Amino acid sequence: MRFILFLGVWLLLAPVSLLAACERPVQVGWAPWPPYQYLDNGDRPAGLDIDMVEAVLDEMGCERIYQNVPWKRRLLHIESGKLDVIAGASYVPERDEYGRFSQPYRQESVVVFARPEDAERLSDESNLLALGNERERIATVLGYYYGEDFERAIRDPDFRDRVFELPTEEAAFRMLEAGRVTTVVADPYVAARSFSRNPQWGQLVPVETLYRTDIHFLLSRASLPADFATEFDAALERLERRGVLNRIRDRYELHQSGLGDAKQP
Repeated sequence: MRFILFLGVWLLLAPVSLLAACERPVQVGWAPWPPYQYLDNGDRPAGLDIDMVEAVLDEMGCERIYQNVPWKRRLLHIESGKLDVIAGASYVPERDEYGRFSQPYRQESVVVFARPEDAERLSDESNLLALGNERERIATVLGYYYGEDFERAIRDPDFRDRVFELPTEEAAFRMLEAGRVTTVVADPYVAARSFSRNPQWGQLVPVETLYRTDIHFLLSRASLPADFATEFDAALERLERRGVLNRIRDRYELHQSGLGDAKQP
């Protein structure tokens, strides 16, 4: 009886738009990108980002369906409304036109990696964006955002010609290992996971932190009402106050030997 009374009160107090949004499962886009997103031993989506979105949607009382979609297509699906929520989004003004950014839930940095024989020379440069000469070739991941300075630099055709966009960080590190590029730009936590699976890459050296930013969830304007985004942020704040988000962050803390030695911006 107490549960029924509690449920009745909750239904009366909950915003109508939130109840409407939760009448159907929330469509969540993801793709393997450990340690943030990956498949666990039971072939279920897991990782820091997944645990965060699970906690928020549980707090809101929403069911969810996960769709494995590459990053660039995820953004298109947020724009069209085929997806409702994606994690791991940097703030980019263009994305604000079709999505609503949540409050930040973690930070992310991007580090420049090189082979040992190139590291000292590259460390003497003011930053990666000064490497606009023919001997430097840079590997990135297709569709990823590396900060406004990088976006500005890549508008230069000569600089862009020396940037190779790959489907994954591991593909980029394979190019670096083979000597086809001189640098890889990557998230250090993702790099650490790649190095654990490919020990030969452990010799690669971080030479510079190119970019550091807050990371958000991105909610589709096409498929979700503004009230849903407000409630999403409210759920994030409640979980933050109760320490739930910090416990999730602590579970995924990585001890990255050597990865913290990159030159800071």
